[in-house]
Amino acid sequence: MKAITATTRTVAAALVALSTTWIAASAQPALAASTPQTLNYQGRLTDNSPGQVPLDGIVQMRFAIYDALTAGTQLWAEPASGTIAVEVHDGIFSVVLGGNGVPLPATVFQGGTVRYFGLTVEGEDLSPRQVIGTVPYAFRAENALIADDLGSSASDSWQQRVAGSCPPGSAIRAVLSDGEVTCEPSTAGPTGATGSTGPAGATGDTGSTGPAGATGATGPAGATGTTGPSGATGATGPAGTTGQSATIAFGTAPLTVSSAAFAVLPGLTQTISVPPNSAVLITTDGGLATTSTLTNGFSVVSVGLYVDGIVANDAGFRRVVAANTGGVLGMISNWSFGLVQVLPAGTHTFQVEAALSIGSAATVSGESTSVIQGQLSVVVLKQ
Repeated sequence: MKAITATTRTVAAALVALSTTWIAASAQPALAASTPQTLNYQGRLTDNSPGQVPLDGIVQMRFAIYDALTAGTQLWAEPASGTIAVEVHDGIFSVVLGGNGVPLPATVFQGGTVRYFGLTVEGEDLSPRQVIGTVPYAFRAENALIADDLGSSASDSWQQRVAGSCPPGSAIRAVLSDGEVTCEPSTAGPTGATGSTGPAGATGDTGSTGPAGATGATGPAGATGTTGPSGATGATGPAGTTGQSATIAFGTAPLTVSSAAFAVLPGLTQTISVPPNSAVLITTDGGLATTSTLTNGFSVVSVGLYVDGIVANDAGFRRVVAANTGGVLGMISNWSFGLVQVLPAGTHTFQVEAALSIGSAATVSGESTSVIQGQLSVVVLKQ
């Protein structure tokens, strides 16, 4: 099982999704036993891609219970400091809350008030917090064990509370169903003198160890000790994912389009080496302005994403209209679109091209000081 590296965690923490299940600690203790101060908790971690891919690895987690959905008071947390390394397999993980150094006391659920469960994964607090259901509140049902035992007996077999009494010189003979008593004369004589103490008997066998008491409050922290020697350098971890990249190109000059022939926008060309098993995210945005000086003048311009000289299929083409109004000339319109393509491994060229569809000539894109400067972004995603 591999640990999730810092680089991977930076991406995964922003994409992580959570589903969880509370599981009661299923035990039926005897009357003298105390309720375990632990609670099983099971969850499932995936990324937020359309396929909801389950995560695998060692994930650092921290758990807490609050009295509010947001902010509020933290009533319990585990571990006391730092995190717990939790093994996640195919997205599934399971931990025993209260079993990692901080017992889960019944007082957390006292009073029947709603409690909220908070989970921190790799340093990120997941939101929203979860409402805790009925099962954990069973910690407060410990005293109901005696009532369960009485419920299995007929009511006429219960010991009645003694409500009556006998006069001096009499003794109780029987307790009636309503708690009253029947008396009889006492035949006991006066108490005799106390006899001498007999010899001490032999010491009996040692009884069984009683249940452990509740954990005491944590004492104050001691002074920090001196720093110990550095440990040996650990083995080099496995190599992370390679072959991913993100590049961006900006327009370097305006292009005036006046015909239906497509032309490459200056500066909006990238040649990228795509590794095997990769997907490529291609996006572009920019603006154009009509050159018409008429109040009803307009320009209709086609803008396309080209891959290796061919316009991209499926959302690789847009038509943009810049039209003057009665009070404003040289109107500007903008485009912004993108797509994902799976390309064979090798070198590929990506370009943004434009052509005039109808209307007056138009100025498309520009350089760094222009408000209609275009850009072309190419992101290689390793699968």
